[in-house]
Amino acid sequence: MRKQKGFSLIELLIVVAIILIIAAIAIPNLLRARIAANEAGSASSIRTINTAQATYVSAYPTVGYAASKGAIEAMSRSAAAYYAHAGIRINVIAPGLVRTPMSARAQSDPRITEYLIHKQPLSRGMLSAEDVAKTACFLLRRDSSPMTGQVVTVDGGWTVSE
Repeated sequence: MRKQKGFSLIELLIVVAIILIIAAIAIPNLLRARIAANEAGSASSIRTINTAQATYVSAYPTVGYAASKGAIEAMSRSAAAYYAHAGIRINVIAPGLVRTPMSARAQSDPRITEYLIHKQPLSRGMLSAEDVAKTACFLLRRDSSPMTGQVVTVDGGWTVSE
């Protein structure tokens, strides 16, 4: 009788059957874990919107304004994740109070301008449009190429001041 080299067909079929049994046990567990991770990711997005809303509502007591800010952040992060594989970067600039025609009322109110000296201590008052534009220019440069899905806050210290 000849000495056989390697595995017999029966032995190979047994190994394949064991692998299939392990896969049948592991794949549903993997899918449950993936579903749980997706649900956690969704909860994180909701927390992002809620956190942004809470931050902005304390400064701007209008729910619609706060909700739109939170939605922009969440949508931008989601789009950044979706388009990153194509090399498309999406970031958000979240400015503090900037001297523009939109902030004319605040500019003319001495209480607000005094408040801003303490609330935006790095700019000692309202930011200039150039302060925000410099950040936008940075995000357009190659130096920022690894950044996507970020909210870059340019607020003269608003979020960290008391």
